[in-house]
Amino acid sequence: MNAGASVRYEVSKVGYTTQSGTIETKPSDAGKTVDKKIVLVEISG
Repeated sequence: MNAGASVRYEVSKVGYTTQSGTIETKPSDAGKTVDKKIVLVEISG
């Protein structure tokens, strides 16, 4: 990916709702690790 691009993500796990969204990056993020906290929500029976 190019620094400055936005990254789409989708996280799914059995028993949890699927979380998706976009992570924005800046050109100054080149060579860096970009952290994103994703909270999975349990599907209530």
